[in-house]
Amino acid sequence: MSTAGREAGFTVTISRAENIAALIEEFSKASGRDHADVLTQQAGLLSVDLTKVTPPFRSMNAKEPWATQKRTGEAAVERQIRGAIGAIDQLSLITSPRKPELAKAARKYINKGDVSGLTELLKACHFVEATRKPIVAEATTDLHKSMRDTRGRIPETKRVRVRVFRQSSVNALVRKKKKNVGMLKAGNVAGIQKFGKGNAAPAWISKHPNHGVVLDKSAAWLNPEITFGNTVGWSVSSNDRARFSQFALGLRAGAIERQLNAKIEGRWRQMPDK
Repeated sequence: MSTAGREAGFTVTISRAENIAALIEEFSKASGRDHADVLTQQAGLLSVDLTKVTPPFRSMNAKEPWATQKRTGEAAVERQIRGAIGAIDQLSLITSPRKPELAKAARKYINKGDVSGLTELLKACHFVEATRKPIVAEATTDLHKSMRDTRGRIPETKRVRVRVFRQSSVNALVRKKKKNVGMLKAGNVAGIQKFGKGNAAPAWISKHPNHGVVLDKSAAWLNPEITFGNTVGWSVSSNDRARFSQFALGLRAGAIERQLNAKIEGRWRQMPDK
């Protein structure tokens, strides 16, 4: 098995040219199964392992529940957006007005979508902090995109970077972006579906359209191999992608070794097929 990390995605190949080839060959002989059958089985299991250790996760652990990983991803989305985008209608000028006429004027500007008028009002009321950062009408997808770094994340800071008119706008953006959680994991789903593990990935992952690619040469006589690639090109660096892949490869090699040891010790039938 080998990996190649790159900004446009990464690939993982299982072949006889790699160190794990001997384990697959030995497993095939010990189980009395065809080499191609074992190769495709391990490819499917590797796809599941790789999906588990691809972000989001709380800890890089193939046994971590899917639900925990989903909550971790959603919490990161919410934390990043709410930490970067504040709402004018949550300022004390609106929520606890000392001067009702000023609060009324502020709401009027908000309802009219008048950014410049509201900015001048806040300055006149000495809400200096509120005017140090740009004010825009809505928390839009374009605004979110402009704030993201090369990994697709909003860098977390102690102060908001921009303010919008209404908190409801921020809430709507959070709900929308939470639906994208699982996109990077979905780049591994093609391998899961191809090799008979179609039920292994939950809907919040498999619903995304970009499921990666698979090149199956397991039936080749001379150099049987399987390559599958995650084609999602953002969210983590190429070095991180390679690290996730190598971790998953180690998990798979360890699982095969445990099964082989169980065979030697007479515990083969007790070992799960995973």
